[in-house]
Amino acid sequence: MTVHEPTAKNLRERVDGPVVVWDLADADQMARALEVADVINTWLRSDLFTVVMAHEPLDQSRADALREFASTLNLTRAWIVPAAEAGQREAFAERALVWLSELPPFPLASIAEAVDSLVGQRLAM
Repeated sequence: MTVHEPTAKNLRERVDGPVVVWDLADADQMARALEVADVINTWLRSDLFTVVMAHEPLDQSRADALREFASTLNLTRAWIVPAAEAGQREAFAERALVWLSELPPFPLASIAEAVDSLVGQRLAM
């Protein structure tokens, strides 16, 4: 699989800090992931960058609603991907410290702890 170079370049040049990718089934789960990201960024890891993407492409109105929701949360360290191509997924996978495919029944702090434990390892690579 070939990495989508514009996405990889954007991740290299414009995204600083650890990256968590949420690969979720629908817009409702994606909205919940944005809420979780907001809590983590506010209370646990202000340097965390969140990518929220859909398994299946979202229609434009749903994507716009998610962007508006992220703006309402003042979540500036988030990238909403309503229709990720295979190459984009590959670029996100290369950059992500943590990849989540479901919403947490686990404590939010465990996401921050996973990032903390991986930051040095990934940055050293």
